[in-house]
Amino acid sequence: MQDNISRACRYITMFKNLFQILSGVLGAPKINLDNTLQSKCNNGKPADVFFLLDSSSSIWQVDYEIQLQFISDVIDMFTIAPNHTRVAVSAFSHFYRPFIRFDSYNTKEQLKEAVLNVRYLSGSTYTGDALKKMRTRGFKHARPGVAHIGVVLTDGASANKEKTKEEAEKLKSMGVYLFAIGVGSKFDMNELIDIGSKPSEDFVYDVDKYNMLDSIRETLAMKACTVESITEAPLLQMDQPACGLKGTADMMFCFDSAATGTARSKIVYNFITEITDEFNMNDGDGIRVGIMSRNCHEHDIHLDDYIQKDELMGAINSIEFQGMGPILHNMRKHGFKESHGGRTEARKIAVLFVDEETEKLDFVFQEAAEAKSQGIEVYVVSIGNVNVDVLRKIASEPVGSHVIKVSSYDDVPLLKEDFVNSVCEDL
Repeated sequence: MQDNISRACRYITMFKNLFQILSGVLGAPKINLDNTLQSKCNNGKPADVFFLLDSSSSIWQVDYEIQLQFISDVIDMFTIAPNHTRVAVSAFSHFYRPFIRFDSYNTKEQLKEAVLNVRYLSGSTYTGDALKKMRTRGFKHARPGVAHIGVVLTDGASANKEKTKEEAEKLKSMGVYLFAIGVGSKFDMNELIDIGSKPSEDFVYDVDKYNMLDSIRETLAMKACTVESITEAPLLQMDQPACGLKGTADMMFCFDSAATGTARSKIVYNFITEITDEFNMNDGDGIRVGIMSRNCHEHDIHLDDYIQKDELMGAINSIEFQGMGPILHNMRKHGFKESHGGRTEARKIAVLFVDEETEKLDFVFQEAAEAKSQGIEVYVVSIGNVNVDVLRKIASEPVGSHVIKVSSYDDVPLLKEDFVNSVCEDL
């Protein structure tokens, strides 16, 4: 019992010290400091503070909301303005979702409301991927010459510890000061130390429960003013995505959103978004991306098309859903046209999402064969238990390197690395 009390007291002491250190840079209310610390702090200097929230399935919804309330309470302490303190917020599980950019909101009230509405994701804990996105996408909107601060909150060990360490080092080498906060008992303290800046006693913290994050509300605002020349942090140099640096490609993604349904279609769209982040698309060079997902207005019936009941019923009964075939036809005929942005010198790639419910396969086979005969390289993302012979007839040769399999739509986000490695090999 005494050990628990001592530990709790140590956390509170650490958080209070942390609050005192950061308040000078972020413009929090002045508090009593000793003379040595006061001499190092310049009250009111601007900073860009990025919160990266673990939103994996191990976190209960109520605890996730405590994280959001914690950020909202921290925001209350600072002057939020374009020329002062700015805050960005992203969440991650097995995919990364940006919710608030540094330039999204100019007032504290708007920012706090947006924070409290950050959506829970669920999924696995891909911390390394999230840190990479924080670096290449999140801090892309940070200001040069101000403190760049990242706060990572997690309750578990990441899926790839080496990648997490590597991406954290890249952030820190570019002038970002990283705080790592572990909550509960399942996180890896060594991994938190790898994430956080040095010295670890100032940048790495662990708490027993999410409700102890309230301590940080009174503390997370002061560390930066003890770091030498923090307001002269180097301008972040963003890595250019490698895919598309060696060659050009026009890439069309095709799936039948009508048959797939809204929820599964969102998974596919999110997957395309995540993949696109790995493409070099500067000013139209490298990779260009298009999407064909439905047959627009294919079966629309207007109010004046039929005025007799029997005619209307006959028209409805004669409707035949074509599925993926017409989508491939449109892709082949129109997707790579110069008038739609196609480039004659670019490699032409089609990526088809196929599951065990894909219908009208003869039409699909025909259109896939026509596409391949026209020099379009066909990749297949196979979802569920799709017959091997079906995949062979659709995908380009060699089939083994043009088919990427996954057991269900829920696992589609996990295909990212395999997909990028396959498609981008010569790009």
